Amino acid sequence: MQAHKSYKFFGLVITAFLLSLSFLLNAQTEPVFGPNDTIVVPAVTYNGEKLPYKDLPMVYVSNLSEKELAKYLEDWNRLRNAVYVTYPYARIAGRTINDINVHLAGANSKKQRKEYIKTREKELRTQFTTPMENLSVYQ
Repeated sequence: MQAHKSYKFFGLVITAFLLSLSFLLNAQTEPVFGPNDTIVVPAVTYNGEKLPYKDLPMVYVSNLSEKELAKYLEDWNRLRNAVYVTYPYARIAGRTINDINVHLAGANSKKQRKEYIKTREKELRTQFTTPMENLSVYQ
């Protein structure tokens, strides 16, 4: 009987020691970080809370087959490139038309209007004949 009580006492002492040891280990005031414990990520503020984010690559969602989608993207790129080439000319044409309209509003006779339009047309032909010849019909 005596040996049995000593085992209980020994078990109580070991349990108390382990509990106090775990309490001491968990009682650290500052966490210890290593050099590889932090990962820097971009963040965005949403409703006052900072959240990590990541840009994802473009994804096409379509009910087209792969072949139809490739054809659509080819047509789209062709149109986009044609607009890139012709847009500067369209801006110049718009400015020229606005300038002509402003000048013609101040013209008194039909003869003055025709003369001004002819001179501007001649200027535009000399300025844009060569670049326009290099454009395709599509452009």
